[in-house]
Amino acid sequence: MERKVCVIQTDFHQYRPTISVQVKPLAHVKPLLHVLDQNSEMRAKEELQLAIAETDKLALRIQELEQENAELVQEKSAHRLEDLQVEEDKVNHLIKSNTKLQAQREEFEFNFEQEKQLRTELERGRRKLEGDLKMTIDSLNEMEKLKVDLEEVIKKKELEINTVSTKLEDEQSLTATLQRKIKEYQARVEELEEELGAERTARA
Repeated sequence: MERKVCVIQTDFHQYRPTISVQVKPLAHVKPLLHVLDQNSEMRAKEELQLAIAETDKLALRIQELEQENAELVQEKSAHRLEDLQVEEDKVNHLIKSNTKLQAQREEFEFNFEQEKQLRTELERGRRKLEGDLKMTIDSLNEMEKLKVDLEEVIKKKELEINTVSTKLEDEQSLTATLQRKIKEYQARVEELEEELGAERTARA
């Protein structure tokens, strides 16, 4: 007769118990059956029944451990799937975030180039305006100088006009005086001519 002895080994790294069955011949049972008396035989049968019962209990325990092992494997697989799903969600989220950041970076670069171009155009316009302003200021300065010169010329002309006007007024006054005297002289001449005519008539 042989007794089946079950040895349970657990691999703690994989969290899955493995079961191996070792079969060992019970060589000491047969000699006992021949040499023992009836009491010993009955005792041996009882021990054998106890051993069989223990073996049955052990087999039942093995089945329970196998079921627990299968449940652990299934649970571990489920956890792994959940972890993989979580990691996949994280990767997808990172990909979306990276795509969004890439789009934002491209938009920022485009806006930066536009702003840079605008700054260049504004700088060019500012320099042009500064040049135009300088030319305008120079022109205004020239015009101011011309204005001063013209004012001096106008003052001189006004002075000359005033002088000429004064002379003209004096000449007009003198002319009027001369004309009045001429009229007086003409009237005197006419009187003298009349007196002379009267004397000539009287002498004749």
